[in-house]
Amino acid sequence: MRWALVLLAVVSLFAYACSKDSVEPAERAAAELVNAHLRDDSPKNYIPPGTVINVDKHKSDCTIGEGSTTGFEPMPAQCEWNTRQEGAETVVELVEKWKCSEFNQRAGRPDFCRGSEASHQWIWAISEAKEVRYLGDTGDTVAESFYLPAH
Repeated sequence: MRWALVLLAVVSLFAYACSKDSVEPAERAAAELVNAHLRDDSPKNYIPPGTVINVDKHKSDCTIGEGSTTGFEPMPAQCEWNTRQEGAETVVELVEKWKCSEFNQRAGRPDFCRGSEASHQWIWAISEAKEVRYLGDTGDTVAESFYLPAH
Protein backbone atom coordinates (compact mmCIF):
# COMPACT_ATOMS: atom_id res chain seq x y z
CA MET A 1 0.00 0.00 0.00
CA ARG A 2 2.80 2.39 0.90
CA TRP A 3 4.48 1.88 -2.49
CA ALA A 4 1.19 2.73 -4.23
CA LEU A 5 1.00 6.05 -2.36
CA VAL A 6 4.62 6.85 -3.24
CA LEU A 7 3.97 5.98 -6.89
CA LEU A 8 0.86 8.16 -6.92
CA ALA A 9 2.81 11.06 -5.40
CA VAL A 10 5.59 10.71 -8.00
CA VAL A 11 3.12 10.56 -10.88
CA SER A 12 1.24 13.59 -9.52
CA LEU A 13 4.45 15.58 -9.15
CA PHE A 14 5.50 14.66 -12.69
CA ALA A 15 2.11 15.64 -14.11
CA TYR A 16 2.22 18.96 -12.26
CA ALA A 17 5.74 19.71 -13.52
CA CYS A 18 4.76 18.94 -17.10
CA SER A 19 1.55 20.97 -16.99
CA LYS A 20 3.27 23.97 -15.41
CA ASP A 21 5.16 24.66 -18.63
CA SER A 22 2.19 24.16 -20.94
CA VAL A 23 1.79 26.85 -23.56
CA GLU A 24 -1.70 28.30 -23.96
CA PRO A 25 -3.00 28.89 -27.53
CA ALA A 26 -2.94 32.72 -27.13
CA GLU A 27 0.67 32.56 -25.87
CA ARG A 28 1.67 30.34 -28.79
CA ALA A 29 0.06 32.73 -31.28
CA ALA A 30 1.95 35.68 -29.75
CA ALA A 31 5.26 33.77 -29.81
CA GLU A 32 4.70 32.78 -33.46
CA LEU A 33 4.15 36.45 -34.39
CA VAL A 34 7.43 37.42 -32.69
CA ASN A 35 9.21 34.55 -34.45
CA ALA A 36 7.88 35.74 -37.82
CA HIS A 37 9.16 39.23 -36.97
CA LEU A 38 12.60 37.80 -36.08
CA ARG A 39 12.77 35.74 -39.29
CA ASP A 40 11.81 38.73 -41.45
CA ASP A 41 14.76 39.91 -43.53
CA SER A 42 13.91 43.56 -42.94
CA PRO A 43 16.63 45.48 -41.10
CA LYS A 44 16.09 45.70 -37.34
CA ASN A 45 16.89 48.75 -35.24
CA TYR A 46 18.36 46.44 -32.58
CA ILE A 47 20.46 43.30 -32.25
CA PRO A 48 17.88 40.50 -32.20
CA PRO A 49 18.24 37.37 -30.06
CA GLY A 50 20.32 34.55 -31.47
CA THR A 51 17.37 32.20 -31.51
CA VAL A 52 13.65 32.19 -32.13
CA ILE A 53 11.13 31.39 -29.42
CA ASN A 54 10.40 27.71 -28.78
CA VAL A 55 6.60 27.85 -29.04
CA ASP A 56 6.21 24.42 -27.39
CA LYS A 57 7.93 25.24 -24.08
CA HIS A 58 8.41 28.35 -21.97
CA LYS A 59 11.91 27.21 -21.00
CA SER A 60 14.28 25.26 -23.23
CA ASP A 61 17.81 24.83 -24.48
CA CYS A 62 18.71 27.17 -27.32
CA THR A 63 21.73 28.22 -29.38
CA ILE A 64 23.20 31.69 -29.76
CA GLY A 65 24.94 32.42 -33.04
CA GLU A 66 23.42 29.61 -35.08
CA GLY A 67 24.09 30.22 -38.76
CA SER A 68 26.88 32.64 -37.87
CA THR A 69 29.26 33.72 -40.63
CA THR A 70 31.85 35.19 -38.26
CA GLY A 71 33.92 32.12 -37.43
CA PHE A 72 32.71 32.01 -33.81
CA GLU A 73 31.23 28.66 -32.89
CA PRO A 74 27.56 28.81 -31.86
CA MET A 75 27.06 28.75 -28.11
CA PRO A 76 24.55 26.76 -26.05
CA ALA A 77 22.21 28.76 -23.84
CA GLN A 78 18.93 28.51 -21.94
CA CYS A 79 15.95 30.46 -23.23
CA GLU A 80 12.82 31.34 -21.32
CA TRP A 81 9.86 33.39 -22.49
CA ASN A 82 6.52 34.58 -21.21
CA THR A 83 3.60 36.76 -22.18
CA ARG A 84 1.38 39.18 -20.31
CA GLN A 85 -1.47 41.49 -21.19
CA GLU A 86 -0.97 45.24 -20.91
CA GLY A 87 -4.22 46.86 -21.94
CA ALA A 88 -5.01 45.85 -25.50
CA GLU A 89 -1.45 44.69 -26.19
CA THR A 90 0.24 41.38 -25.50
CA VAL A 91 3.79 41.78 -24.25
CA VAL A 92 6.29 39.01 -25.05
CA GLU A 93 9.59 38.74 -23.18
CA LEU A 94 12.46 36.45 -24.11
CA VAL A 95 15.50 35.87 -21.87
CA GLU A 96 18.68 34.11 -23.01
CA LYS A 97 21.05 32.84 -20.31
CA TRP A 98 24.55 31.57 -20.98
CA LYS A 99 27.64 30.44 -19.09
CA CYS A 100 30.34 33.12 -19.04
CA SER A 101 33.18 30.61 -19.28
CA GLU A 102 31.81 29.16 -22.55
CA PHE A 103 31.14 32.58 -24.02
CA ASN A 104 34.53 34.05 -23.06
CA GLN A 105 36.30 31.08 -24.61
CA ARG A 106 34.43 31.49 -27.91
CA ALA A 107 34.75 35.26 -28.01
CA GLY A 108 38.41 35.24 -27.02
CA ARG A 109 37.63 37.87 -24.38
CA PRO A 110 38.18 36.55 -20.84
CA ASP A 111 37.11 39.93 -19.45
CA PHE A 112 33.83 40.25 -21.35
CA CYS A 113 31.57 38.17 -19.13
CA ARG A 114 32.72 38.27 -15.50
CA GLY A 115 30.13 36.25 -13.56
CA SER A 116 29.38 32.57 -13.77
CA GLU A 117 26.30 33.25 -15.88
CA ALA A 118 24.97 36.16 -17.95
CA SER A 119 21.60 36.94 -19.50
CA HIS A 120 19.87 39.32 -21.85
CA GLN A 121 16.15 40.07 -22.26
CA TRP A 122 14.21 41.33 -25.29
CA ILE A 123 10.66 42.71 -25.10
CA TRP A 124 8.04 43.11 -27.84
CA ALA A 125 4.41 44.25 -27.86
CA ILE A 126 1.75 42.82 -30.14
CA SER A 127 -1.19 45.03 -31.00
CA GLU A 128 -4.78 43.92 -31.51
CA ALA A 129 -4.03 44.22 -35.24
CA LYS A 130 -1.26 41.58 -34.76
CA GLU A 131 1.58 44.05 -35.42
CA VAL A 132 4.85 43.38 -33.58
CA ARG A 133 6.65 46.35 -32.06
CA TYR A 134 10.05 46.17 -30.40
CA LEU A 135 9.99 47.75 -26.92
CA GLY A 136 13.61 47.33 -25.88
CA ASP A 137 16.14 45.03 -24.31
CA THR A 138 18.07 44.88 -21.08
CA GLY A 139 20.65 42.84 -19.23
CA ASP A 140 24.24 41.89 -19.84
CA THR A 141 25.97 42.89 -23.07
CA VAL A 142 24.31 41.17 -26.00
CA ALA A 143 26.26 38.00 -26.78
CA GLU A 144 24.91 38.15 -30.34
CA SER A 145 27.07 41.22 -31.02
CA PHE A 146 30.04 38.86 -31.36
CA TYR A 147 28.21 36.90 -34.05
CA LEU A 148 27.51 39.87 -36.34
CA PRO A 149 29.57 40.05 -39.55
CA ALA A 150 32.16 42.87 -39.53
CA HIS A 151 31.11 45.84 -41.65
